[in-house]
Amino acid sequence: MTLPKEFYNQCCPSYQKAVNKVERSIADISLSNDSQETKSHKIRAAVFNFSKYYLTPLEYWYLCLRLIDEKSFENHENWKKSVCEIIEHAYFQHFFYGHIYDSFGYSEAYGDKIVQLLEFQNKYKYRLMNITEQDLNYPHDHLKKCFCKFEKRTFRLPPLKLVKRYEKMKELYSKIKDIEGNVDEWFKLLLEVGDNVFIKENVEYRLGRNFFNVKLWKLYIDFLKESKEYPRLLEVYSKYCRFFLDDNEMLIKYKEEMIEHGYCDAPLDEIFECGFVKDEENGSTVETKEILPLEKSICSSFYEKSRIQDFSLPKPLIAYILDNSDHRILRKLFSSCKYFYFKKQTPICYSFRTGSEIIFNAESLTLKPTSNQEFFFKDTFITGGIYLKYPLQPEVNFISNLIPRLYRCEAKYIKLYKQNMSFEELKFLIKHHGIIQLHLPNCQIMDEKKNDFVSLEQIMAYLPNVESVNSEFPGVFIENLKEIMDDYAKSSENTYIDVEVF
Repeated sequence: MTLPKEFYNQCCPSYQKAVNKVERSIADISLSNDSQETKSHKIRAAVFNFSKYYLTPLEYWYLCLRLIDEKSFENHENWKKSVCEIIEHAYFQHFFYGHIYDSFGYSEAYGDKIVQLLEFQNKYKYRLMNITEQDLNYPHDHLKKCFCKFEKRTFRLPPLKLVKRYEKMKELYSKIKDIEGNVDEWFKLLLEVGDNVFIKENVEYRLGRNFFNVKLWKLYIDFLKESKEYPRLLEVYSKYCRFFLDDNEMLIKYKEEMIEHGYCDAPLDEIFECGFVKDEENGSTVETKEILPLEKSICSSFYEKSRIQDFSLPKPLIAYILDNSDHRILRKLFSSCKYFYFKKQTPICYSFRTGSEIIFNAESLTLKPTSNQEFFFKDTFITGGIYLKYPLQPEVNFISNLIPRLYRCEAKYIKLYKQNMSFEELKFLIKHHGIIQLHLPNCQIMDEKKNDFVSLEQIMAYLPNVESVNSEFPGVFIENLKEIMDDYAKSSENTYIDVEVF
């Protein structure tokens, strides 16, 4: 039998009878003298026919996918079509969420539609580093990694509203996982996300893993009633009744809801065969704000329209605020009045990297390894990341020559390749204690006072929040490495330290 014995035994007698019928069909087809391709086609047809009238467990969809052998298809497009047909039929109609084929089958069948599950489904996007703000707006198991990817790939400082939303969702994810066994509390926490699409998709994902969770079915039905999502409500009633065939009480409620919402003339078997009712929402209910492109003509007349400002605050106090503001406050001050930038001409650069051409993009700058730094940097404040790419690495003193042209560095992500620098210069980059990733392959860091290489311990003292370190150190200077690893394992379970000894 395709279904596990434990699952079959919990089914009501009427559903067991239907399962017995389809299992006999599958067995007869398997024992026939037909070719393997013909058998595969007939078994899939039998499962599809079963699914017209009954909510179909995921084991049958796994069976259909296993029977599709790409090698047996003369045309690759026909194979793709068969996979997509199964995914499209099973995914939403039968709660077949989160399948291994999602990265191909789901995207082919549903395009760019995002499925917002607690178990992050866009892992192929994560690998491609194609993370968007939408991936940070709901709780999931890859949230922290996605935020790091987003920070590294974006060209401007992430909006404070997005950062606060991310922090809230990260905290909420931990709470949701902690009380996963308590269905009532779990559902209440889903409501805190404030996104109906997220709630529906995660409830259906969980129901797809356990059709017998009657309490969750009823919580979900009540939620859809309160939300006045009547098409989806009737569809969920339909799915419930197509599995719990002997639950006459729920069947009566289903018929009453159909009458109330205008489906009283539709035959019951036609309702059972109805397809997936698409959401009225086109996506997440979380608000997004369109970012308009910069009007470049503003720059040419930046100081021409300036006026003397008469502030109620004394000038020494304004100078104190400017000198002690973080980069978020400075951005707001600069955007509010030209006077502040005139008094503190500190350009803010979110990320700096080397590349094959010079590129200005929002708050990010890409330079060629041979570019003249003097033309691009003067008291610059780098706030996001510094990436000197291999094989486009500049000369070994590139970063040493850059540091005197910087006002401050609070970059969270630093990747340098083949750079020679002093410990004081490295400290300038990392002393803000906010480093998340520090990669220094083939870099030589010298303590000028001792005229010797810097030890790992000296660097780690400035990295209380680090999650990834990749570097090379002379073997004799890696003292007490085991103790360092143990200490960081206790302080951060996500810390990854990759040290090469030469």
